[in-house]
Amino acid sequence: MAFPPLILVAISLLVPHPAKPAIAARAVWGADTAAQKVWTNEDIPLLRETAPISTFSTSASSQASLVERPDVTAAPSTQPYVKELDPRWYAQERETLQAQIDADQEQIREIRQIQQTGDGISDAIPLDKNAPGLTPYATVEILQNQVAQIESQIDDLQDLARRNGIPPVAVR
Repeated sequence: MAFPPLILVAISLLVPHPAKPAIAARAVWGADTAAQKVWTNEDIPLLRETAPISTFSTSASSQASLVERPDVTAAPSTQPYVKELDPRWYAQERETLQAQIDADQEQIREIRQIQQTGDGISDAIPLDKNAPGLTPYATVEILQNQVAQIESQIDDLQDLARRNGIPPVAVR
């Protein structure tokens, strides 16, 4: 009957005993809360000398080595894309608006050609074309208003380009 006490001793060795929380915290953190230090920027050189730490800034010696070697270039900083500062964006917008004006003016020319020659005039509403008005005269008037609105948008685009320092040649 010597086995039961031996089994109890073996089990007690396998079960971990909890340490005191305050002692464990001091052992982990290394000091009391009263001895904690607030580190400032002036303490960084001291830390570099006494402790193996990593900092996120370059030291004076590594900055000097970058200056000495002219072949090393700094990576360009990535700036967010701002379309209002891009001359190509203005050119594309102007091109899109001009294409709309050209299409409307072409339709106005076709309607006027039909009115002059009388070819193709009927009482039917053309469903295969953009005919915003019920009569050719109303369609011409509406298309002319659209052209005027688009030209106003182009003027606004040119004003925006001027305010953002884009040369006028980029918008024309």
